[in-house]
Amino acid sequence: MITTLAFAPTEEDLEEYFFAPPVLTFAPPPPPDPVPPQTPVAGTPER
Repeated sequence: MITTLAFAPTEEDLEEYFFAPPVLTFAPPPPPDPVPPQTPVAGTPER
């Protein structure tokens, strides 16, 4: 659906136009969480 402001958009069109911007341009994705280093178990009991 292409909303043209010249045709007096309804409230629903305004909500779609103003409150649903492209996600990538509006809020970039956060960086991935760092993976905590796993302690290698080399015959040592975890205590």
